[in-house]
Amino acid sequence: MGYGQHSLLLCTVLFAALLNGVSCARAQDFTVQSRIPVGSSPQSAAITHDGSRLFVADTGDDDISVIATGTGSIVRMIRVGHGPHGLRLSHDGQRLYVLVDCGASGDCFNREGATDDCFSQYVNVVVIDTTTLAVVQRIPVKGRTDAVALTPDDRKLYLARVCHEIDSVDLPYKPSEELRVSQQSRKNPGGYPVGILISPDGRRMFVNYQFFGPENALGYTAHDALVEFDMQTGEIIQAQKSLPNVGDQIALSPDGRQLWSNGDDACSRPDYPHAGCPSVPSRIVNVLKVSDDPKVTLSAMRTFGFSLDEFNGRISISPTGDVFIGGGIYLKRIDPHTLQMVQRIDIAGAGDVVFSPDGQTAYVTVGAKDEVDVLARNEPANAETQAEVAALPVATLTGVLLRQNCISGKPCDVCAGSGSRCIAQQTPTEVQEKVIDSVMVNRGVNLGAGRRRKLREGEDWPCILPAFPDGPLSDANAQLLLTLVYAKDHYNVSDFKGEITKTASNGQQITAPSADFPGLKAFSSNGLGDDAAYLTTIVCHDYVQTAIFYGDGQQIVDTARDAGGQPITLEQVRADVSALRKELSNPCTTLDQIKVTGQDLYKIIFPPRVLKAVQDLSYSLQAMPTPEHLTLAVNLRDRLRYVPVGALWDGNEFLLEKYGIAMETPSSSWSGNLNGNMVALAAGDSNASKYDGLPKLPYVPAEIRGSFSRIPATVLLDNGQSPGDEAFTPQNFEVQLADLLQNNPGRRRIVHLSSHFVLKDKAKDTFLLTESGPLWFTDLANQRHYSFKGVWLVTLSACDTALPVANASPRASHAPGNGGEIQSLAYEVDYKGAQTTIATLWDVADESTSHLMKRLYQNLDGNVGQPMSKGEALRQAQLSLFNDQQTLSYKYQPSGSGEQCKLSYSHPYFWAPFVLIGDWH
Repeated sequence: MGYGQHSLLLCTVLFAALLNGVSCARAQDFTVQSRIPVGSSPQSAAITHDGSRLFVADTGDDDISVIATGTGSIVRMIRVGHGPHGLRLSHDGQRLYVLVDCGASGDCFNREGATDDCFSQYVNVVVIDTTTLAVVQRIPVKGRTDAVALTPDDRKLYLARVCHEIDSVDLPYKPSEELRVSQQSRKNPGGYPVGILISPDGRRMFVNYQFFGPENALGYTAHDALVEFDMQTGEIIQAQKSLPNVGDQIALSPDGRQLWSNGDDACSRPDYPHAGCPSVPSRIVNVLKVSDDPKVTLSAMRTFGFSLDEFNGRISISPTGDVFIGGGIYLKRIDPHTLQMVQRIDIAGAGDVVFSPDGQTAYVTVGAKDEVDVLARNEPANAETQAEVAALPVATLTGVLLRQNCISGKPCDVCAGSGSRCIAQQTPTEVQEKVIDSVMVNRGVNLGAGRRRKLREGEDWPCILPAFPDGPLSDANAQLLLTLVYAKDHYNVSDFKGEITKTASNGQQITAPSADFPGLKAFSSNGLGDDAAYLTTIVCHDYVQTAIFYGDGQQIVDTARDAGGQPITLEQVRADVSALRKELSNPCTTLDQIKVTGQDLYKIIFPPRVLKAVQDLSYSLQAMPTPEHLTLAVNLRDRLRYVPVGALWDGNEFLLEKYGIAMETPSSSWSGNLNGNMVALAAGDSNASKYDGLPKLPYVPAEIRGSFSRIPATVLLDNGQSPGDEAFTPQNFEVQLADLLQNNPGRRRIVHLSSHFVLKDKAKDTFLLTESGPLWFTDLANQRHYSFKGVWLVTLSACDTALPVANASPRASHAPGNGGEIQSLAYEVDYKGAQTTIATLWDVADESTSHLMKRLYQNLDGNVGQPMSKGEALRQAQLSLFNDQQTLSYKYQPSGSGEQCKLSYSHPYFWAPFVLIGDWH
């Protein structure tokens, strides 16, 4: 939808260019080309001198991803130890040096044991052979160490030991040797060395020091200092003490004439002493001129002050001198000649940037998204990838806010007494509002004066807008509403508790809205069509509204009201959702009761003006020469997400009988049907061994055999004992999934999973059962594995696959979560590229599910008539159960005690839990 394009200065006709897929990058700009998934929380990176291999430190996964830049694929994962960082490639290219922490990791060698104390903790310098890609040595270092430097001849390694001094190591290192205090450290001016750099000629060493008080060994009042040492004598050449802030990373231009010093230091931390801190923000980068004559003082050329959202992060300099500064919601590019910012690239939370030898290609680590973004100079942008890259991770936004000590920008101990509170002391709703402001204002959406209201606890993002007048929506109001609705909310900011937390996939993100949001045109261009309408709800504390978008730019909003004309409240919605879910998930509930509760929610979701529009559309389609039914593409908010819309009662019939229903997410695309033949990967486990006390699933084999009797399929079933089958294991599934995607161009790819899905209170304990044991949810959500991009249909034939993970157990509450989080197995699959996902909203019965699935694939294949679209195939399969009046005896055990009741498959318990997410065509 054209999110996150370059500044309007770069393109005067941005909106038209977006619609036509035209790149408007100016000469010399870097544009997004592709994304490379890597491990968790990548920050540091290094690249070989020929540019063929890229090394990325996966800080959250304890390993190094080795990437072949020619193909963009990971060729090796090297396990190194906890929290790898500070990568340094030797000048001869034969060794890679990596800093790792020695917490509880068994991969970190130390002599005395590690603690959390800065003075006594251990790190290891892990040495990797870049040819064999093997760890060849570990050098133990006592005390926190943030950075390493190498002499030009690769004979000596220098370590910035924050709580001690600068140490040196002779290379190659012998395990019997102790680290040596460097000659420079003997002249240590006091303070805490953080950043370190050795000049290309080996004559000088530059060290950034942080100080924790107004007095220090240099005898002046300051918080930080940039100190220059003579490498031969160890003497201090000069100490630059006039800069507003230094205290962190140092970078040097290729010609050695410019020294760049990052001001991201202790002054930005509310929990550190602030004595001696300057009165300027710490969001700065200093540029100093370096003379060939070491006796000439380093002279300040410019100090960059960055806004709250731009912020200052890692400094990276290309072989051609381009300077990149990460952090915040942009990657900033600065011209080294004019010292002007010439480009803001919409990559939030960028870490290290490394370059091809000619400087024309850049590789950017993005920790919050577990990826490396690939940029090229003077190339047209990949519009789709650029939109994905522009998405703002919530963790980045909240992190940016936390870097500030309080709302006013003053230290906590200063502003706390004046009525302003530190970010860490604000309520989740206050933080959420600031995040929304950051997204809206800094990406071009201006709500205007009076168009912004305070959010209340638990409210969703659209509630930042005042209630709309009932009736037609103006284009401006529709754009504002859709901008907020289509903000990716896989991660709920309202759950933020004052520290940066991550979900299982480490990749949850919000798509940044922008002023060029194409509004309703997006629906027609993405295939909404004349036979569908899009509905979204706004569920706020004191009112609930539904907006419908249909036809050629028609849009209506209406408020749900009770019998007395009073607006329905959030509390009422949640009570009705809880009641209906409780009734639907109990097959012994009478249909009469389900109809009463279902009709209450029906009236909330379809208030009068919206209902009339839906009915008019439906009647016009039914009056066509070839009658059609209307499809409702719904994006419901709050706990309405967990309601099967097809099970609502309109007073005469269930909506399943009248409409097609598709649940929409920010990842959804309506690209239409493919014409190629179907091909499938079908995996199932009947739990013959009754793993973890779970019941057997005797109908799983019949489900898979019956569903794929005519559709070619690779079958992973139980232990693979039947001819042609393979065992259903995590390893086999990952291999066969990759094979399905790589070797079936132009075909409609299907992935079918039938087993137990066990939803626990925590993501790390949630799993899909395979023959060899759990396939953990955290592994399924890992961005490096189990890609579903290019899969036409994923069917999750198991319990609770559309319910949120890492929330309160759904069995403890019939309305899990608040609807702001969409972290379920189904939505992870959707987020990872599946065009359509079929999933479940509660526990499903083995036998009836087997019948429904066989009918689903018969409908898709057309062996019971004409082939159907995915939405209609599911609908008709559900109707086949709904119309099955055969009475059966079913034993229901909601709390371990048996409850016998006579019922039939026509009960919504059997057909209603299945929902379609994404493209229904």
